[in-house]
Amino acid sequence: MLIVTDISLYATTSLVFSITVLCLLLYLRSGDRNSKDLLLILVPLTLQMGLSAIITYVGRVSGFSIKGYEALALLATISTVLLTGIILLNLSRYLLRLLPIYKKLRYLGVQIMYFALIVFLLLSFFFVFLFGRGDWSKTLPLAVNNYFSGASSLMILHGFTSLFHLKAARGREEEGLLKGIAITFIPLIVLFPLDIIFFREYSFKLGYTVFSVFTIQIYLYLSRHYFREYETDPGLLSGDFLTRREDLSDREKEIAGLLIKGKTNKEIAGLLFISVNTVKSHIKSIYKKLKINNRVQLLYLARNAEIRKE
Repeated sequence: MLIVTDISLYATTSLVFSITVLCLLLYLRSGDRNSKDLLLILVPLTLQMGLSAIITYVGRVSGFSIKGYEALALLATISTVLLTGIILLNLSRYLLRLLPIYKKLRYLGVQIMYFALIVFLLLSFFFVFLFGRGDWSKTLPLAVNNYFSGASSLMILHGFTSLFHLKAARGREEEGLLKGIAITFIPLIVLFPLDIIFFREYSFKLGYTVFSVFTIQIYLYLSRHYFREYETDPGLLSGDFLTRREDLSDREKEIAGLLIKGKTNKEIAGLLFISVNTVKSHIKSIYKKLKINNRVQLLYLARNAEIRKE
């Protein structure tokens, strides 16, 4: 059983890590807000899952007897509490942004969320230090094995909140996200009691499977979102929005239009009878003025301009 739970923990951690890297690459490529918001959830989740896997491995190999382990155990315990709080905070913020509610109500929800987080962290540290009593080598396995799992059960509230607002969703995309959160976290009602009964002494918990489901849903959502919003056929874009940009020179507008048409730097240089380095210099200036970083984001601007025109 021990081997099975360890393998399950490492597999879950690997899945979360892989999709986090994918989300990071998409964000660096597109600068998309959705990728950024999801990264704020996935990065601390990856760190927490990785910490659980490392502590489990160290316990199997050394029996928690390495030099300086007490200090490391204290640091890891505090990290577990903080990372768990950050995951709950960022997931709550993301859910609040999705919910079809009034701006004032959303603002009130943010204030309540921050207050609840402060209370949660204070109570968490109180009980951690109370049970620790200075023996951090015993406290750490307890925190890793049970604290993160127990705190994750609070996400049941996120699941029911999403389900409650599902019918008022603004569009199919938002409806899909709310439905995904509901499907992901409501099963914790059953999984959390099972973890307490059967998996109390193990690092892996059945509840961790919801994070696998959650990250897979993020992958599917980001894949659809990215290819729909950013992988646009250049032949369908006109680049007319560039004519309204007074901050761009005529040459920059000409080069930006060719970029939108899918031309390479070398092809642009040949068409305009200028050097490739001159093209690169103009492109750098275009990106700076349009406040973007690459061609993907330029195509996104062009696509949105076409949508507004239609």
